[in-house]
Amino acid sequence: MFNFDAIIIGGGPAGSKCALELAKVGKKVALIEKDAIGGVCLNRGCIPSKSYLYFVELLENIKKAKRHGINVAEPEIIWEEVKKRKDMNVRMLGLGLKKTLETAGVEIITGMGNLISVHEVEIKSATETKILSAQNIILAMGTESLFIPIMPKGENVISSTEILDLANIPKSLVIIGGGVTGVEMASVFSVLGTEVTIIEKLASLLPAQDKEITAQLKKSLEKKGCKIFLSTEVLSCKDKDNQAEVIYKNGEEQQTILVDKALVVIGRKNNLDLTKLAELGIENDGPRINLNENLQTTQNNIYVIGDLAGRNLTAYGGEREGECVAKHILGKLKQINYTQIPSTVFSHPEVGQIGMTEEEAVKQGIEYEVRKSDYAANGKAIIMSEREGMVKIIINKQNQKILGVHIIGYGATDLIHQAIIPVNQGLTVEEWLEMIWSHPVLSEVIKSALESIS
Repeated sequence: MFNFDAIIIGGGPAGSKCALELAKVGKKVALIEKDAIGGVCLNRGCIPSKSYLYFVELLENIKKAKRHGINVAEPEIIWEEVKKRKDMNVRMLGLGLKKTLETAGVEIITGMGNLISVHEVEIKSATETKILSAQNIILAMGTESLFIPIMPKGENVISSTEILDLANIPKSLVIIGGGVTGVEMASVFSVLGTEVTIIEKLASLLPAQDKEITAQLKKSLEKKGCKIFLSTEVLSCKDKDNQAEVIYKNGEEQQTILVDKALVVIGRKNNLDLTKLAELGIENDGPRINLNENLQTTQNNIYVIGDLAGRNLTAYGGEREGECVAKHILGKLKQINYTQIPSTVFSHPEVGQIGMTEEEAVKQGIEYEVRKSDYAANGKAIIMSEREGMVKIIINKQNQKILGVHIIGYGATDLIHQAIIPVNQGLTVEEWLEMIWSHPVLSEVIKSALESIS
């Protein structure tokens, strides 16, 4: 006899969603979390970082007020108050999530969960160690920041966790890694007056995004004062003399710089000993656990979701995985098409993407056309003084179906959701234009792109 129908190890977006979906239909569920409910996203990622990004958006708007006939004094940044607001946002959302789970009947257990057999989990807390059993076990422990020998973590060589709780605004910051976290933190600290340098090993920022969009993002960040080095290798990054020393090579030229802080965001690694899992019959391919289309391991009653699964490293992707695993346990087949998940980057300007990039269309040999429209021609954008940005739509030339939509500019992370149904349902340009847009709204920039001549 099992203690629970399901035990979920990890209370981040994926684990919490899975627990909630199972508990709502009367399943007995335990959710084990060693830290705070909500995982990295709520406590050390999405919510605190977006709190800072909204703060700098307000700051930039205050500075633009004179364009609209409002004279204001130079704004004063009270960093401690900024941090308090960030912490309050995290606390409020965490309490709300915990209450939602408990109301649904989820038993939340604080402690370190460790899989010891295909049906048993050992839980260690500050006061006791106990073993619980379940018919199904879901692993959702997430990942942690990756550091490598040439970039050891230190007092001034930090991860995405420490950057969100700095006591003071650094005068200088090197960001190693031009992915989502890198460009978002560059957007924050460049506005705060920090001298920001981004070093990226690959040839573009946000490597998974459309290259024309990322080229525009690079120009925008450079206008804000960021120095950006692409196709550049970091040879060493370490603490030195109460600063961080970064040695990098760009082409044949080697440079050494000293900065207040170095943020290392080159990837993440899982928190599990895969050798021990293999002893339980859970196979892996080296760095990752082998999973089927239902996110089951080679032990069918054990699932892996969220960042640990490695299929989509977003909170909302993890939530969908949690939902789909819950459905599968309940006997309802629901699989995920990962190409239909939007990508959102809260840099300034924001970036949103759904579907195929132009580079992917070329690689697949698809005959396509591109339609574009600039924010500079949009009435609402002009009114708001948000003229920087564009919409780019990839269209199948033969049948006029929408293959992909890419947006850079103010509100792009919201606007991209208008493209989810057209892309996922394979609508044609004509069918999408059957929709009637209000006026003046930012989303008309999508309509203008659809109506443009390629």
